[in-house]
Amino acid sequence: MQPKTKASYERSLVLFERHIGKDRRVGSLTKRDVESWLAAMTCKPISKKSYLRTLQACVRWCVKRGWCKADVTEGIVVLGIVQQVRPWLDPSEWPAFLGVLKAEQRVRFGFALETGLRRAELLQARWSWIRTTLGRNSISIEPSADFMPKWGQSRAIPLSTKAQEYLEQAGKLWKGDVFIFQDDDVPLRDPKWARDIGAACGKAKVTRTDLHGLRRSCGARWLHDGMQLHLVSRLLGHRDVSTTMRYYGGIADGTLTAAIAAIDAKVVPDQGGEKQAEGAKVLLLKRKAGRGAS
Repeated sequence: MQPKTKASYERSLVLFERHIGKDRRVGSLTKRDVESWLAAMTCKPISKKSYLRTLQACVRWCVKRGWCKADVTEGIVVLGIVQQVRPWLDPSEWPAFLGVLKAEQRVRFGFALETGLRRAELLQARWSWIRTTLGRNSISIEPSADFMPKWGQSRAIPLSTKAQEYLEQAGKLWKGDVFIFQDDDVPLRDPKWARDIGAACGKAKVTRTDLHGLRRSCGARWLHDGMQLHLVSRLLGHRDVSTTMRYYGGIADGTLTAAIAAIDAKVVPDQGGEKQAEGAKVLLLKRKAGRGAS
């Protein structure tokens, strides 16, 4: 866990402890405790949501260890939040963005755009993860002694032709036998990828985003190409499809018009229906004329 993330967790737990008191045991917590804590907060809804998310992660961790009988945070939501889609690159911006990157950056970030990998997954990506599934190469992420994916969930992402090209280039750039994107077989500790991506966005004059924004860009392209939301959720490794809906719903809404237009294009009007519609139109005009006369 990054120091900044750890500090955020500690801050949330300290605020919760102040509210319920230091003498309370974890196993005695109730849903009412959490709800009253949120109600007592005077910060903005978005900050409340951040504190609640941290507390939820801690409670679930306690449940796994048997310290709590149930997740007392389940079902609790913070009202008054306006959901906004965080910055991501439209597919039309990808060529300009990739065009200003150095060779090593283009391979790493291009692969992230094609697969939607998280930061930790990109750092730890191993050649042993590349497998053939149904005749197509896939990157298979599974819990192991060397790496634990978020939520401990396994998933396999079939690789696009472009993603496979990036893999071939990675094999030429880095000679390591274990990690895909490093040649010393030791994962990078704290690469300044967010800074590099931000600089590239500025240089290419495209939407400014970060490494996680490349993951959102991948999910957005899948949605725009007509992939169903639950499939996008599975490929991105979300714990629940509601997470995908919450963070990608705004992007998915942009495809609704195209979806209805596609349905309209498939409808073949029958002559009987046209005659009925014409008859209804004539009847309506007669009624309006009658009202005018009266």
